[in-house]
Amino acid sequence: MPLRICQLGEKILRKKAKDVASQDLPKLKNLSEEMLETMRLAEGIGLAAPQIGEQISLFVIDFPKEMPANEMVEWNGQHLPVSTLFPLIVVNPKIKLEGEKISFFEGCLSIQGIYEEILRPEKISAQWIDLKGKSHFLKAEGKLARVFQHEYDHLQGKLFIDYLSKRRRKEIENFSTP
Repeated sequence: MPLRICQLGEKILRKKAKDVASQDLPKLKNLSEEMLETMRLAEGIGLAAPQIGEQISLFVIDFPKEMPANEMVEWNGQHLPVSTLFPLIVVNPKIKLEGEKISFFEGCLSIQGIYEEILRPEKISAQWIDLKGKSHFLKAEGKLARVFQHEYDHLQGKLFIDYLSKRRRKEIENFSTP
């Protein structure tokens, strides 16, 4: 059963997520599976816990069919094809932004039907734990770096429209908020 995705205007989307305690990790297995199912049914490639009403530092990413077979990432010290990583379940991430900012159209499952050109750094370094408490380290660029930044922003109470001009952001909020 898919979860309800919170929409623009709901307060939880603007709240900073709380870190997950290690003893709570086993409880997140079902939730993360439901998030992946919900995201796929909504035709998304990432979904953060605040988007489904949970104020915890967790997001999921899954888009293996869209990744070029030759795109590589550094994963826990190894160079691997990015398509081998999915689905990703990311808990308590820390992220470092790197490189020049590049422009790309973004959308969001919490702001239906809106796609805007957003500038973001082209590379990231990220660290997080999985549901077993194991630490992971990733260096990525391209689409995965962008999606990681987008989902991380959700954990900070930030939306992609926050990168737009004040006027354009207000137009979207007025159009999208019930």
